[in-house]
Amino acid sequence: MPEDRREMSSRATWIGGALIALLLCVVIGLPILVRTKHENRQRECQDRLRRIGVCFETYHSRYAAWPIPDEKTWFGALWTSGIATDAEVFRCPFVNSRGPGTHFRGIVGPGVMPPAGSGATYVWLKTGITPGAPPDFPMALDDDYNGSPNHGANSDRNILYFQGHVARFSVGSADDGYFTPLTGSTTSGWAAPAGTK
Repeated sequence: MPEDRREMSSRATWIGGALIALLLCVVIGLPILVRTKHENRQRECQDRLRRIGVCFETYHSRYAAWPIPDEKTWFGALWTSGIATDAEVFRCPFVNSRGPGTHFRGIVGPGVMPPAGSGATYVWLKTGITPGAPPDFPMALDDDYNGSPNHGANSDRNILYFQGHVARFSVGSADDGYFTPLTGSTTSGWAAPAGTK
């Protein structure tokens, strides 16, 4: 009998050690997995904005103009013209991407962009933006979803600039305070349909 107890005690020690090792793997590995998932979504969101930028360039090449600044037409013109054919491009991967909807802010009316540093003030009319827009003019950026930024409160926003560059800035930063008010939500004007053309 004593040998059976020692064998059971040894087995229980081995199982306990294995459970502790498994728990350590979960405790150490879970934050890495969460961070990796967040970073992958950030990259996918930036890629979608780059694709929107290509659609804007194609639209401008085809029509020698940019879409009319309006919540219905800013992104909607890219779709109705047949330039954008995958509706997922208009949805941020941090937000539920299935079904109709648009998760990016755009130019929804006339406005004024004050100079950033030594630049000049840029004014655009209801008829549209001009090829002389500053390189850092915001063409699209992450919107809010249910009252919180797409990537979460205290997180970041991705932005597509006029010259096609995509960058990221922190929510609540000076960039957020400068660029976000220049754009407006497009969700109530035009909702990208589910699926592709």
